[in-house]
Amino acid sequence: LIHGGTFLAFHQLRKGFHRAKVKEDISTAIRVIDPTLSEARFRSIKDGKAVDRVIDIAEDIINQNPQKHML
Repeated sequence: LIHGGTFLAFHQLRKGFHRAKVKEDISTAIRVIDPTLSEARFRSIKDGKAVDRVIDIAEDIINQNPQKHML
């Protein structure tokens, strides 16, 4: 989940997607991966620090060398 979320965040952010859209797409992926996830557990993952941290790390990598990572 972390690897896939990081991959998604990195590629969407370097294409110029907004953070909210990236978070929404990661949330959709979580729901697709495990449709039996309770709503409470889904929200705790979606709104938790881990998803925000994944997006933060992807943004940091892109910002360190924008010419290398931007399309």
